[in-house]
Order: sequence, then structure tokens, then C-alpha cells
Amino acid sequence: MTPSLTILAVPKAFAGHIGVIQRNAISSWTVLSPRPDIRLYGTEDGIAEAAASLGVSHETQIACNEFGTPMLDDLLRRARGFVQTPLLCYVNSDIILLQEFLDAVAARDAVVPIDHIYGFDQIAEAHAAMEADHASGKLVVTT
Repeated sequence: MTPSLTILAVPKAFAGHIGVIQRNAISSWTVLSPRPDIRLYGTEDGIAEAAASLGVSHETQIACNEFGTPMLDDLLRRARGFVQTPLLCYVNSDIILLQEFLDAVAARDAVVPIDHIYGFDQIAEAHAAMEADHASGKLVVTT
């Protein structure tokens, strides 16, 4: 069956408790049907080995900022060059996905409520709104 979704993730090092959590989460992605195209990015310890044991792709090329934090915009730019599925998403590596997630995404029923969209020049206002905990959905900051 052809995948309908590509999942991108940038795991932390696969060590200790977070390594177990990430392995369990990514394992949950591999049993979705149809199985998504899963790509792990980064050079942290254990990513290559985890990817190989889980039967998912591993890429090392991703731009990082001056603190070593992977840049999501670079990840998405790179993905646009190879994605062969109609849907693409980024998922934190510690999130377990159930079949209902893929079914909702495929049916276009997955909805992420957005409370407010801020420009980058409004970052202080966005942060204040987040700290106040008054948002009824996601707060989005555009660059």
C-alpha cells in the first residue's frame, strides 16, 4: 500500500529514559496503515541505530542555528524536494500516534485550532498571551 503521509522528526539522543520514550513513539508510527514514510533527522547519538532498527529513513543534513538547534524551516524546505506523499507533517519524537490520527489526516478531518497569528515583530505579545494561558487554540508566530 502506498504511503499517504510523510512524517519528519528531529529526535534527541537515544539515551536513557528519553531514548525509550522516543523509540516507543516512533514504533507507534511504523504500525500505522498505510505505513507512513518516516524520516528522522539529525546527528545525535543513537539516531542512526534507532532508524535502522525501526526500518525508517535517517538523514543527517539539516541546518542548525548558532546554538545547535535544528532549523524547522530548513527541514521543511528539504522535504519539499523529495516528498512523494500527498501529506507531510512534523511530529515531535516523543509523541505516540494512533491509527485514528492517520485516518483523520487522510480524511482531512484533523483540525488544529488556531487562536491567534502573530508577526515575528509581535513575539513579546505572543509570549505574554502564552504565559497568560488564555488561548483557546495554538498561537502561531510567522517570520
